[in-house]
Amino acid sequence: MRRGVLRAISWCAGGTAVFGAALLACVLADPPPLQELPPPMRPVINHLGASPPLGEVIGLQPDNAPPMPFSVPIQVDPNETFQWRVFIDLHRTLSSPPALLKFSFDQGVGGDGGTTVTFDINFAADLDPTTCHTIDFVVANLFINDTTFAADPQDPPGGDSASWIYEPVGNCNVYDAGPMPEAGPDASDGSDADDAGDGASE
Repeated sequence: MRRGVLRAISWCAGGTAVFGAALLACVLADPPPLQELPPPMRPVINHLGASPPLGEVIGLQPDNAPPMPFSVPIQVDPNETFQWRVFIDLHRTLSSPPALLKFSFDQGVGGDGGTTVTFDINFAADLDPTTCHTIDFVVANLFINDTTFAADPQDPPGGDSASWIYEPVGNCNVYDAGPMPEAGPDASDGSDADDAGDGASE
């Protein structure tokens, strides 16, 4: 833009020198205004579409059982990247801190923002079969701390979460925190969050 302005000024100066007193109309058009993007929207989980179903308790898995697949359909801001993390016992008050089991780096979707996150869990290798656990999935555009892999989404716009209960030893009455409270505009565009689109990402 600066180069174009200088070229126009040079043309005007040269034209004045050539035509002497002739009046030259030199119009420098203002640049178009910058288009402001709407504020980023938080990811929204389609809780009814999650697998295994969030309302069902996962019982004891055999030692030789293959890893169990999990899938979480989400709606994200197509203009933003997002990250997700899977924790064990994120919301429980235990002597040991919650364990980070799975995570992703920045991922983009584009299109209408609908995608499905998939991961698997080897219960025999990843969880203690002598006690109950929660499996907690958290998604956000960005987490507050990338170095410690904490579960706190940057707010605004916030994030969303889903939890599964693993009860290998009977009814443990573990705490299920449920989805995160809304912290700002979400990527559902005013529609039901359970209508998230399809797609796939690892």
